[in-house]
Amino acid sequence: MGIIKQGVIGAFSGKVGNVVGAMWKGIAYMRILPASVANPKTDKQLAQRDRFTTILMFLQPLTQFLRIGFKNFAVKMTAFNSAMSYNIKNAIQGTYPNFTIDYPNALVSRGNLAPALN
Repeated sequence: MGIIKQGVIGAFSGKVGNVVGAMWKGIAYMRILPASVANPKTDKQLAQRDRFTTILMFLQPLTQFLRIGFKNFAVKMTAFNSAMSYNIKNAIQGTYPNFTIDYPNALVSRGNLAPALN
């Protein structure tokens, strides 16, 4: 994916031929429409999809909470995406197809919290 920095054509929105231009969170981007959608079901893809699903099922009920808890760590992404990214990397245990949540390493909020006074 290329980033448009207000070049010769500037940022554009919409479809021109098989190219689509848009803005997301202040980032101008262009992408090409896929010629055909391939969905090979390799072992690595199936394992990654299962990791993603495991974390998604854990985090989805907490969406409103995650928007606050990961807000400061969501750089050029949503707070929910930041939570997904962190937890996919740190809170999965097991091997495909038996992934589970590693609860001691799972986070639903990040940041600094002052210690208790007493």
